[in-house]
Amino acid sequence: MAQTDKPTAAARAEERRDEILAGALAVFSEKGFEGASVKEIAQRAGVAPGLLYHYFESKEDLLFATLERYAFVPELCCAAETEPTEPIERALERALLAIYHVFKRNEALMRVFISEAVLNGAVNKRWGDVLRHGSEHLGAVLQEYVKRGELRPHDTNVVARLLLHSTAAFSLWNLPESAVMEVVKTILDGVRAAKAPARRKPKGQPVRRSKSQ
Repeated sequence: MAQTDKPTAAARAEERRDEILAGALAVFSEKGFEGASVKEIAQRAGVAPGLLYHYFESKEDLLFATLERYAFVPELCCAAETEPTEPIERALERALLAIYHVFKRNEALMRVFISEAVLNGAVNKRWGDVLRHGSEHLGAVLQEYVKRGELRPHDTNVVARLLLHSTAAFSLWNLPESAVMEVVKTILDGVRAAKAPARRKPKGQPVRRSKSQ
């Protein structure tokens, strides 16, 4: 009988932990780390403050567990990937709009990251890791278009970071999707490969006149 109860107890403990993390995410995003209290987080999660310390040693431990639990690296990397089989502008617009919506879905966590990254080096590093993973995937896409000759050689990592950071900012500022497409056009104007000039006719070649003349 005891063996039958153990999985249920373990599952319940994991469920309770997730409830605490969800409450922490909500309070941290609203009030920041310094403004959040363990008591308020416990109330939001529907647990006693003492039980919260059964799962997490401190408020800082809870903060890092929250960031780890809700970090959206796989989702972001998946959105950044695209097969370079279509025109570069269309491929980038599609990838960045997908990234834009990843950021929108995770807006609460982004606000925690950004507000605490200024004060906490470890949080800043974790947020940097999230963006780095996304920009690496996006940079690989840009590099493929460089190889195909559609983009001129450039630092694809820098451009990928610029695109990703701009998209993150647009999502937080509630700018429309059209802003994402505009930044794609603007950046591509700077890195798109120049088209070969049209061939000029040799000098002295007679100009053909139409029959009506």
